[in-house]
Amino acid sequence: MANIIYFIVIPAFALFVLYIVIMTKEDLNELNKLSQNKRVEIAPFIRENAIRQLTEEEILFLQPYLDNKDPMPSPYQWKSPLISSDVTRIKGYIEKIYTDRYSLECYYKMEDIHLLFPYNMDGDIIGFHKDYEDYEDCEDNLLNIKSKCINTAEVVFTRSYAIVVKINTCELLEICLNLSDRKVSQIIDYWQTGDLKPIDLSSVEKANETITQLVTEESEKALPFEIVNKREKNQYETAMEDQSNSGKLMVFLFVLGVMGLLVLEHFQSLWLAVFSILCFILAMIISHIKREIPTEYVNHIKAQWDTEFDVPDHWRMFISNKSDTPIDIEVEVNSLKLLSYGDYLSISEEVENYGAPKFIKHNVILAITGLILTVLIYYFTDAGEKFDFSYQQLTSQATTWNIDDKTNFKKIAFQFMDRVNLDLSSVSCDIKNKDHSQCNKIFVNINPIDSTKLNLFSSWPQSTRAIYDSNILKMIEDQEVIVKTALANKHLNQRLENDFKKYGNNPKNKQYTKNKNIVELIKIYNIETAILTFDDSCKHLNLEPCDQIKKSLANLLSEHSSVDLNNWSDVVAYAESHYNIKKIVNLTSAQNIVQLVAEYRTNILKHFIFDAKEKVAMLQNDENNLSLQFTKLIPLYDKNYKHNYNNEIFKKQLDYYNGILMGNNANLKITGVVTNVSYHNGAVSKLTISTDPIYNIDKNDLFSFSSLILINNIVFLFVILVTLINCILFIWKKVTNQLRLEKIIANYSDKILKDQSEVEE
Repeated sequence: MANIIYFIVIPAFALFVLYIVIMTKEDLNELNKLSQNKRVEIAPFIRENAIRQLTEEEILFLQPYLDNKDPMPSPYQWKSPLISSDVTRIKGYIEKIYTDRYSLECYYKMEDIHLLFPYNMDGDIIGFHKDYEDYEDCEDNLLNIKSKCINTAEVVFTRSYAIVVKINTCELLEICLNLSDRKVSQIIDYWQTGDLKPIDLSSVEKANETITQLVTEESEKALPFEIVNKREKNQYETAMEDQSNSGKLMVFLFVLGVMGLLVLEHFQSLWLAVFSILCFILAMIISHIKREIPTEYVNHIKAQWDTEFDVPDHWRMFISNKSDTPIDIEVEVNSLKLLSYGDYLSISEEVENYGAPKFIKHNVILAITGLILTVLIYYFTDAGEKFDFSYQQLTSQATTWNIDDKTNFKKIAFQFMDRVNLDLSSVSCDIKNKDHSQCNKIFVNINPIDSTKLNLFSSWPQSTRAIYDSNILKMIEDQEVIVKTALANKHLNQRLENDFKKYGNNPKNKQYTKNKNIVELIKIYNIETAILTFDDSCKHLNLEPCDQIKKSLANLLSEHSSVDLNNWSDVVAYAESHYNIKKIVNLTSAQNIVQLVAEYRTNILKHFIFDAKEKVAMLQNDENNLSLQFTKLIPLYDKNYKHNYNNEIFKKQLDYYNGILMGNNANLKITGVVTNVSYHNGAVSKLTISTDPIYNIDKNDLFSFSSLILINNIVFLFVILVTLINCILFIWKKVTNQLRLEKIIANYSDKILKDQSEVEE
């Protein structure tokens, strides 16, 4: 093993490491390899195509790329200094080549010349950026891309690549000095402070006279505006700001107070009522708290018109797009909002003469919140029903009905919110309801069906009832069966023994002999009774599996050659003329007949259950009967009810449905208030009853401060009132602001017309 490691594993590992090193070196020298594919004679090329020498400034900014490798972008590698200071102009298509498909590292190449773009000058290459008009042309047709996207570059050469000092119109000096951005920074500082400062020069820039001159000239260029003075915003300008708070805490407390009063119905605690009242008080206090507005400053400037300012919409019609002469303008320093323009347009004068606009944020928030709460309270607390109940109790005297006679039930003239005390029998859940032990839709059987018209077990044909006798197919294991079983097993054992001797000493055969030599027989007697019983029953119902049972029973007469087993009439005739027909059969065959009989029993019950269920559905859909709709699930008080229905035996289900039809089923005892009444042919057909315990109060308790209904009504009305008030305020403020705006526009129009008339005169 040591020799294998020494002679095979170690050399293989060394070769693998060497391969990795070689491949890594190849990747790092990719630029050099590519340039060596078609070597350009650099020195003669420079002498023939040089257009100028590097300027002192260009050398200054290229020095970091020549002195050390830190600024070098990957995958470029720092090489020796420049071949010469001659600048050469080259033209052509610039390719962008990635080092591999998974890397963002790339380099640029124009024909055989590798290009290094210092200071991110590659952003000005035509063909890669949308800043150029011909960019879309470059992407339209890849076949013509090299002919359309032509770049002009000025470069200086090292031995490995060319450094770009100008690409198209972008020069190195321009990129490095970044004069446009520095001028913008100077303008921004002047705008914020009012103090015009020259553009700062770095120590390197100060050391170069040309750079210093360029920066100084840019710094001394005239600004687009002149700040006359700077001041704080006055009270009129501040009044245009909405000083109200965000409203989030106000809405939270408002919703919290409403929720507290609503859950009071379930927890019934006085502290919840106190908590809700405190929430409402705090919400009102917070709604009037003004947010602190920081001190804002205004610049009074003289400038030609600049459309970058935030102009009020109603001023745009009075301001021209261009102005040849400087105009007095006042602008907010941070937001750039225009506060005055010339001699006519002024926010301060608008507020002074016409007042500040009305702010609508809080009204919108409260209106939307109130609307949402109103809908939620209405649907989840039955607010409409509670309000109707209170109104009914207040305006009229509700009647209390004690009803224990279902025959007179339909004749009562119920009124909305009447109280009913029900004690009824012969009620049942909706047949469509899965759980019949409790439901919210209950039917009262006003007209029970006579038992003689139903498929009760006692009214079934004698033959069908006889099928439920456990001895309908009588079987016995007597001495004769025992003897024949023993003989059959002996014969089977002898045959298996002979097979074993014939086919050799096979363990598999021996095992088979031990486990498979059992024959079980049984004697079926009184076969004629079973034949006659199923013949009569199948004539009445003819359900599955009658045909299979008949065939199985006929096969029991196979030893009687005078009987045509395929002719059921012959089989019945034979059974009628013979007594105590019996036969010994294989136990499996007897069990198959028993299984068919059990299936037939089940199908009989399913047939009668389906018939009874259909009759119950017709009874419940009959508008001449009475249905009760409750707002909550109601358990039915019948001691046998749950046992009868939940029993898995089909016969119990049949008894349940027949009990509904005959009126011998559950009782109902409950109290509630009437919320809706439906009539059919002048009699009550459907009664909707609310069993909510909060309705179980009299008129005096209803209007006490502890009444849950009264609290719910107050909350509901309060939320509606808040919503309506804020909707009205919103509309009023919008109309007021529009009228104010129209007056301001009319005033400006009059001023301008008046001045124009004076000028013409």
